Amino acid sequence: MANDLIISACPECGTTYRLKPDMYGKRMRCMEADCRAVFLVESPTKPELVAASSPMPPTAAALRIEEPAPLFDWRDAPPPVSVIDDDAPVLENPKRHQIVEERIHPVSAAPLFLDNAPKKSSRRMLVIALAVFVVGGVGWGIATIVQRFARAEERLVEEASQAFAKEEFGKAADRYTALATEYPRAIRIGEYRFLAELAKVRRQATLVPPASEDALNAVSRFVREQESGPFLKDKRADVYVSALKALDDLVNEGRELIADKKPELAHVKEKLARQALALVERYAPSGTPVAPSKQKVDELASALNVEKARAVAKDEIFKLLRLARPDVEAAQELIRRAGFANDPAIKIELARATEKLRGLVNYIEKHQAAQPSSKIASSGILPGPKALGPGLRIPTLARGVLAALDAKTGRIAWADRLGADAAWPPLKLDESRWLVVSTEPLSISARDSNTGDIAWLQPLESLPVGPPVVVAGRVFVALAGSIGNVLSIDARTGELLGVFATGQSLAGGIGTRPGTSRLYVPARAQQIFVLDAMPDDGAPRCVATFTTGHAPGSLRREPTIFPLSNGDTGLLLETADGVADTALELFRLPDGPLATAVPLDRARMAGWTCFPPAYNAERLATAGDRGTLGVFGLRQGNASDGPMFILAETINPPIDASPQRSLVLAADDDSLVAITGGRLRQWRLVIDRTHGRKLAPGWSHGEPVGLPIQPPTIDAGIAYLTTQRNGPPVTL
Repeated sequence: MANDLIISACPECGTTYRLKPDMYGKRMRCMEADCRAVFLVESPTKPELVAASSPMPPTAAALRIEEPAPLFDWRDAPPPVSVIDDDAPVLENPKRHQIVEERIHPVSAAPLFLDNAPKKSSRRMLVIALAVFVVGGVGWGIATIVQRFARAEERLVEEASQAFAKEEFGKAADRYTALATEYPRAIRIGEYRFLAELAKVRRQATLVPPASEDALNAVSRFVREQESGPFLKDKRADVYVSALKALDDLVNEGRELIADKKPELAHVKEKLARQALALVERYAPSGTPVAPSKQKVDELASALNVEKARAVAKDEIFKLLRLARPDVEAAQELIRRAGFANDPAIKIELARATEKLRGLVNYIEKHQAAQPSSKIASSGILPGPKALGPGLRIPTLARGVLAALDAKTGRIAWADRLGADAAWPPLKLDESRWLVVSTEPLSISARDSNTGDIAWLQPLESLPVGPPVVVAGRVFVALAGSIGNVLSIDARTGELLGVFATGQSLAGGIGTRPGTSRLYVPARAQQIFVLDAMPDDGAPRCVATFTTGHAPGSLRREPTIFPLSNGDTGLLLETADGVADTALELFRLPDGPLATAVPLDRARMAGWTCFPPAYNAERLATAGDRGTLGVFGLRQGNASDGPMFILAETINPPIDASPQRSLVLAADDDSLVAITGGRLRQWRLVIDRTHGRKLAPGWSHGEPVGLPIQPPTIDAGIAYLTTQRNGPPVTL
């Protein structure tokens, strides 16, 4: 094999090598440590075989050039092997061309080449190789960068999607915003921008604490900007959820503002909630009910309307209470209807108005003489009234006619027509005179009980609201009308001494407190005036007003005032409770000029009461027009009972089930006598093992006595009742 070699030289350092013929036209690396250049193995077209023993290389002329061998990539060849020994065997590589190299000492100044072409061609190929390498490296780098760039985008998209799915809308908005900023030429740039804005909307809607108005504005702006785009139709559910959250927050805030008495701000929330409702209805997914959302907004609007009405009523209440003469009655009716009983501002204003009214209650002296008896025409309707002679007379008033009945015989001693509207039977002034209120003419007069002669007469400006009362030799009568006058009349002479002008409509009549000169005059609604008719330290005046809370027109009669077992004084009001029942309200009266009495207890009685109750310090008994009898205990000492508690109750309904007047005639410790259902009977208070205390029937009058039409007249332990029935009137 040593005889079939070719000679080639390194163009850089000139080192020559003897190589196998198949290395022709291939590249190899110079083995010199300080060169290591890569060169193309070049040789004449058809080289002569050089003898291994020839010390000199063949000349250029002796070489023949054949067609060049195909280009060999040096990177595919194994590194050449230097052969130091000329007789060393050539190494064989079964997978590569075998290369045997031998260093040859040059014998001439220049290496063996055909002109300079081989050297230039080698350099050109080197440059090309380097260019290809650089271009390949740059291409590979660009491809790597593009690939990494694409992977970074995908990673951001995945992070944004996961954050949105977990409702981490702030993080999702940041990721989508970064995608839109860092990849402005991405194919999905429009989607990135859309999702970034949507995530911001969702984040705004889920803020804690909520910013409902900002959330609604964000949703509305997003819809306006995206409604014509290609992405909104796939994200309608997100718009719906955001709008629904804004709606709920707006409704809740509106309710809180209503509770805080800020209807103007609540109205703004209600209008915005309507806008949110429109978005909810528009973008609700198919099959999702929107009726509950609409109901929330409607309820807010309804509550707002109520609050607006309350605000209007509140303004009206303040106007009424701040008048020169406060109209407390009208104001308290508005307070009751609008539910302002516990409003602090109104309570303060009401107290001021009440105090102002108390100061405005004037006692005006009149000293108006009564009409003398000589100028009063006799109005008797029966001849010879003195035929029966003197004796006890029982007054009876029915259908506007006053009749005096002889207590012994029951015959009419005298009679007179008082007027169809006359409602109160005569009041006993002394042993021989009655106090009579007539409506034809409208007047109050003193009459002789034996003969009916008029001792004095005082005209009235309007109808009384209740029966007159007598305190310390004076007659007091409360008149109807807006001024609310209470007349003070000398009981002996009939002189009009003066007038209490309360400035409010009165109702029910006058209650008196035994042992004092105080009068308790209820206003038509809400309060009671306390008038001192004969104070020790000056002229008559209003010493107090206190609030009871009774509704307009609800009083059944004048207040009942009686001592309690602990030394206090109780005041009982009987008021209509609904359309068929009676409420019994017990107050403890203040001793001094306080602004209010103390409510003690409240009980309910079936039916309307028509006559004052019977009472003592331990219990109270009354009857309703539906046959109901009620006995109420009054707390004794330190007992654990309530101030007023039901002891026993029974119902003896009328036969025809229509309301019928009932009356408790008398009551003692363990029994009472009453007329219920047209029958007079006794009831005993007993203890039953099963039901505890109860009323058990005692004796009963055999025949029905009819319905009572006036309170009984009691004289020397005998009760005289005036009743009415389908047949002739019966008087016992």
